[in-house]
This record gives sequence, structure tokens and C-alpha cells, in this order.
Amino acid sequence: MIAATWWGRPVLPLPLLPGVPARHGFDFRSFLLEREVFCFLEGLKEALQDWIKSGTARQGYCSRTPETAHCGRTFPIQWATGKAPTGTRHHLSTPISWARMWPMREERMPVSPELTLNILFDIFDVAPAEGLGRLIRAARQAHYTLPYLVLSVIERDGIAMGPAAAGELARARRRALHYRDVLERLPTDTGFTVLKGQSLASAYPPGVLRPQGDIDLLVPDEEQLWRLVGELSDSAPTAVWVTLLGQERHLLVTMVWPPEEPLLDPEHRVELSTAALMGNADVPIRVHPPEDPWLRNLMCLAEERLQRPFHPRDALDLYMLAGQHIPDANDLVRTAARFQLSAEVAELVRYTAAALPVDGLVTMLPALDQAGDTEHERRRSQEVPSAPATTADSLASGLPLHGIHLGPLPPGAAVTRIRIHRYGDEALLLTPVGVYLLVSEALVSHERHERAHAELAGL
Repeated sequence: MIAATWWGRPVLPLPLLPGVPARHGFDFRSFLLEREVFCFLEGLKEALQDWIKSGTARQGYCSRTPETAHCGRTFPIQWATGKAPTGTRHHLSTPISWARMWPMREERMPVSPELTLNILFDIFDVAPAEGLGRLIRAARQAHYTLPYLVLSVIERDGIAMGPAAAGELARARRRALHYRDVLERLPTDTGFTVLKGQSLASAYPPGVLRPQGDIDLLVPDEEQLWRLVGELSDSAPTAVWVTLLGQERHLLVTMVWPPEEPLLDPEHRVELSTAALMGNADVPIRVHPPEDPWLRNLMCLAEERLQRPFHPRDALDLYMLAGQHIPDANDLVRTAARFQLSAEVAELVRYTAAALPVDGLVTMLPALDQAGDTEHERRRSQEVPSAPATTADSLASGLPLHGIHLGPLPPGAAVTRIRIHRYGDEALLLTPVGVYLLVSEALVSHERHERAHAELAGL
């Protein structure tokens, strides 16, 4: 039985057609309209079935979830009951149970864009004739987590894999489940916010594994940060690193655990911070991210450019975001300008558009470029700070200082919030998880390290 609406007008259940039921007050004009609708639906169903069986339908062009089948860009068909078939590549290749249809219109549906092997060959600049092995090697060279995504697409498409590849993908899926379990165990009353990670993963098509190296958590204050660190410490991390940022003394704590296969896989990692976007020498720390999750993800992606060049994972993330409901152009441009990332957002859009369709964002480039020019002028007008000569100078100017772990707190010391202990031009950072020597250099001399240990012993 098919029930439909046509331009907002209810249509009779189709099994009542073509026969005319004996009912009081029958409207022959309504009957003719209903008959036209019935014939239209039947013809459309047969045409789509023939199109799919002919092999001309692109794999992945129709949604693979029973909730929404989006065939083409302008003609959505949404299942109205739980009777929709499952487990099929193209849901319209089986008879429709119930459907609701809208007038044809240009409107992007909130479903994941297609992600095929051909798209991956393009974005990694590998010719399909070079094979899947070359594709995976290119993905691994771009970022250590990207082979997981490629393997998940291969598995989704039913291509056979050897035990080594299947094992790598299985471990990656267990890694993602482990991260999800970590988040579910954390106390929600700490008010933490997950940045990127799970939010971006939900934008990917079913079965496709978004590569995730770590978990990024924004915590509202230092008290809740150390509370979460304590919760996570129950599973015995192998290292806890602490970084001090800004004159407001924001914290970035990185916790590390061994992976399931330490010889092959990257370590498990959770990063907790009291500021959402850490900036660099040109862009200040921005504590609070956008409230809108879509804009929050976009700002976090653009922020990466302040530390490194964009790579294919960033483009894939933006491509998936662009397949969701894109915010109003004015809101997006204003948000990028407010977070001083207009130039980085524009660069990310161009980088992605070179390989993937993100038309809804490309149209915003003129406004983003204008805001980016203003931001570049602001950065150029800033006085270039001189390189700090000592740790004391870095503390005074609010530049980042990284902690080298020296050991546990002295006996009897009770620290619930960070405390800075200065000696000469150096400083020790006392935290609830131990004592750290604060440094701004990549290399620290053995003598300096020994002096720090001696200072700690005298506390």
C-alpha cells in the first residue's frame, strides 16, 4: 500500500485504485488526480528499477540507509514506515512499501556525501590503474590514520582483503570503539566538549571509518580539567604531558596509552585543554568555540593551518561537512572573522575544492577573501615580539611553555591547582599529576635538567 502527498494535498491509499469504491460523496475529480498520481509513482518506480539494473547507476548515488534515499540532487524520497528494505545497495531496486514525495526542488539533504574509491584515487593523486596498494601507501604518506579510511571503503565495497589489511582495519575499528567508550565513561557534569572527533565522524557515510588519532576535549576550567585527568589516570597512562599557554595560564594536558599493537599502531591519546583554539604568534588564544556544532568543527579544522599545512584528511572532513546543512553565509563569514580565521577558512575551501565538490562553500569565497585581507592586515600591523631569552621571559609574555616531567610531587605536598615555583630564570610547574620543568626549547641540556631535579629535591 502506498500513501502519498502531492503538493501538500493528501492522496487516497493506492490499493483503492483503480476501482471506484462505493462511498458517499465520491468526487470524480479527486479520483482522476489520484489515478494520475498512482500512474506517476508506478512509472517512476519502474524507471528507477530499470536504471539501477542497467548498471548505469553510480555506486553510492542512492543513500544506503533506509531512512532516506536521495537519488540525484533534486528528487528526495523518504521512507515513511519501518517497512523499507534493508541490506540492499540501492533501496529503490525493491518495491516501495510506503513513500512520501515532495515537489522537485534544489535542496541539499542532510545526508553524507558519497565517498567512493574513485574519489579517493583523485584526492591522493593516484591513478586507478596503479591499484589499491598504491592508494593505501599514498594515504599512509599523507597522514598515519588515513589508511584506515581507505581500508573501510574497500571493505564496504566488498573487495577482498588479506589478513594483514583486515587486521589493521579491525584494530582501527576497535580503536574508534575504545575512544567512544572513554567518552561515555567520563562524568558529564564536568561540562567537557568534544572538539572534532565524534562530531566529524558522524558526518561520514555508514561503514566508512573517519581516521581519528586522538580525542580533543575542551574543559570549562582548571578544576574540571584535573578531575577528568584523574578519571582517565585510572587506566594507567604511560605519559602525561603538560603545556602552559598565555598570560591567563591556560592548560593543555596530553595523556598517552599504548595501542593494541604497539609495533604497528599509533598510541592512544587524549588531549584536554581549557581553551578551544590555541592560536600562534599571530593569532591569540580563543577560549570559547562557536556554539553551533557545524561552525565549531569548521573553526577547529581551519585552526590546524596555524600549525601545519592542510592535508587530505582536512579536505575529506570539509567535504563531509559540506554535505550537511551549511549555515547561512553571513553567519559563517562573521564567525570566521570573529575567530580571526577567515584566511584559513578560505584556504581550506580552495584546497578542498581542487579535488572535491564543495560548491556551497565556494560561493562564499569572495566574502571570506575580503575578511581574510582585513585579518592579514591586522597580523602585519602587529609588533613582532622578540624571542624570549629565558623561561621567566616566556612566563611574562604568555608564550607557550612545555613541561618536562621530573617526578611526583614532594611528600606531603597537596596541589589541586597548578603552582609555579621560580628559581633564577627557571621555573617548575607543580600540578596534581607531578612536577614539570617549564621550557620553550626543543632541546634541554643535561646540566639544566640536573639543576631542576636538585631544585625539586629541595622543595
